[in-house]
Amino acid sequence: YTAHLLSANRRKVVCVDMDLEAPGLAALFKCEDEVTSSQGVVSLLVELDQGEEPDFASHLIPVPESDNIYLIPAGRTTADYARKLRFIMPDAWYREERNPLKLFLTGIKEKLPFKPDVILLDARTGITDINGPLLFDLADIAIVTFFPHPQARLGTELLTQGLLTSRTGRKISGQALAPEPRFLVSPLPNVPELQKKYEKSLLSGSLNGCPALMKIERIARFLMKGN
Repeated sequence: YTAHLLSANRRKVVCVDMDLEAPGLAALFKCEDEVTSSQGVVSLLVELDQGEEPDFASHLIPVPESDNIYLIPAGRTTADYARKLRFIMPDAWYREERNPLKLFLTGIKEKLPFKPDVILLDARTGITDINGPLLFDLADIAIVTFFPHPQARLGTELLTQGLLTSRTGRKISGQALAPEPRFLVSPLPNVPELQKKYEKSLLSGSLNGCPALMKIERIARFLMKGN
C-alpha cells in the first residue's frame, strides 16, 4: 500500500526484497514468473563481494499495473540460489574495507536508469545478520511493524532504543543522525469482507475507519514530504 500511495503521487519507488531466506515480494506483486536465476539481491551481493561491477538495471522488474513501482527481487529460489545464499556474510563485510551491502544500496541510488524517490526495503521479522545493518546503519526511516500484544512490548521497546542510539550515514552540520522510527500496527484482520473494505477505501482515497491503512498513508505522506 505504501508503494502504491507513493506511486499515485508520481514518486518512483524501488521495492527491494531483503527477506533472503523466505522471499515473497515477487509473488505479492504478481511478477514471480519474470524473475530469472541470474537476477536479484543475492546475485548482486555475491557479484559485489567478488569485486565485480554488476549491471543494476538488469535486476530491475517493473511491477505490473504501475508506472512508478519497480522490484528488485531476492532472486529465483533454486538450488543455485541456496548455494549463493551461503556467501551472504554481512558480519564479515563490516570488518572489511569493501562492504558489498553498502555498495548494493549505493548502486540502487546511483546506477539505475532513473533516480528513485523512495527505496523500500522489505526485511523479515526479528534481528538477523542482514536485518541488523539495514535497520541500524543503512535505513533513513525504520518502519517497525508490530502487533499490540504484551509479548511484543519488550522486543519493540528494545528495538526502538537501539534505533534511537544508532547512527546512519545521514548527517546534519557534520553530525550523524539516527534512523527515524515509525510504527505500524499489523497484521490487518484476516476477514475477506474487511479486507475488501480496506482495499476499496484505499482506491477511493478514503481511509476513514481503517487505522492501519491510515497509518500507512501517514508514512507515505511523510516519505513524500522528504522529496
